[in-house]
Amino acid sequence: QETENPFTQITAFPNPTQGGIQLGIPDKWKSISTRIAIVDLTGKRWLEKPLNTEIIDLRSLPSGTYFIQFEGIAGQKPIKFVKF
Repeated sequence: QETENPFTQITAFPNPTQGGIQLGIPDKWKSISTRIAIVDLTGKRWLEKPLNTEIIDLRSLPSGTYFIQFEGIAGQKPIKFVKF
């Protein structure tokens, strides 16, 4: 039995995080070939991954506030998160 994907928008958790962040991605976006970028408050790009990456390893990033930006998804706002 297949359960319905509970995500209607892209979500990121846990937030704040220490080591990694998991993306909750709606089924309708799992197959599109777009990328996400992790940027800091100054706009510096730290990481770039395909959207279908479900867990992003953030251990290499210094502590701070970051945004997950979604390229090519209209209406999806960047998600702000804190790495400590």
